[in-house]
Amino acid sequence: MQNFGTVVVLAGLAIVIIAQIFGAIMVFNVSLLKGVLSLIIPGYFLMVLRREGMYGRVVGSWAFGIVCMIIGTVALS
Repeated sequence: MQNFGTVVVLAGLAIVIIAQIFGAIMVFNVSLLKGVLSLIIPGYFLMVLRREGMYGRVVGSWAFGIVCMIIGTVALS
């Protein structure tokens, strides 16, 4: 059970990281200015994703990664 928990936690962490990188790439593809502003202003990242129609995909996969980390942590305990 320990191997399962470890794999699920690491997979969840990888999914969260990939979702963040994908979201950042999508924001920078929209506009360089919006990409820079998303690094400075909290929440601007999510607002741009929502306006461009990518919010559900990025936040949904990010939430799935968090759920995987929770399940893996519970399995490890």
